[in-house]
Amino acid sequence: LLNRNYTDSFRGNADAIQPAVTGIHPSKEINGNALVFTEKNLNEMRLDEQIAVIFSKEMDFQSVQNGISFSPSLSGFFVRQNGNTFVFHPQNKLKISQEYIMKISDSVKDLNGIPLYEPACLKFKVANDFLKIDGVYINDINRIVPGKDIQSVKIQNTDTIFLDIYFSTAIPPERKTDVENGIFLENFFPADTSVPELVSIHWNTENTCFTTRWNNITRSTGDECFFYRLKISGKDSGIVNGESEYMEDDSWCVMKFF
Repeated sequence: LLNRNYTDSFRGNADAIQPAVTGIHPSKEINGNALVFTEKNLNEMRLDEQIAVIFSKEMDFQSVQNGISFSPSLSGFFVRQNGNTFVFHPQNKLKISQEYIMKISDSVKDLNGIPLYEPACLKFKVANDFLKIDGVYINDINRIVPGKDIQSVKIQNTDTIFLDIYFSTAIPPERKTDVENGIFLENFFPADTSVPELVSIHWNTENTCFTTRWNNITRSTGDECFFYRLKISGKDSGIVNGESEYMEDDSWCVMKFF
């Protein structure tokens, strides 16, 4: 009896240990591999990152996939990084300022079918902030305040204006088209207000200021007023920067020139 091999008995006891969640961290895919930022929590997650869940044991993939949920619901897929680490890839980027709840059910099991020691629940928000407009100027000196009531702008004896829009962070080259397609100056009221003509666009060297030149502006007079409306597209379908940060909402401004 003293010489009996008890290895199998001890292995059986070890396998009976319930798995546990040991970490939930941001992760980023680099050259096809997931880099898990174990020093960060999910409230430090960026919009272009994923979510890594680490367990104490090797886990059954299907149970992990079925046992983890998000509220509001997130579409996406899991990738097994290794036996005990799984990375969730959201199909769409998360929303700035939105609080998410991540739940890990005790239906999640290890390779031997042993369930999770206890369920887990975590609230988090992405760390990104909204892209902001630092300033809107007409002909360098007239500051426009988006959202304010009708604003009067002096442009002297001309039908041309230069419109400068300053952003809180730089816009990378691959995102400039979003800006160029997301800014509109249109005739607003009355119907015979002339339609503005976009003549040229320009970026400063820091890529923080977008300048457009517009011709065919009708100036208001003492007897007759002509109104123009400026729209700067916000939300996640509008203008974004290199961090995928976007403006919280569209910005509007109604102006008359004299």
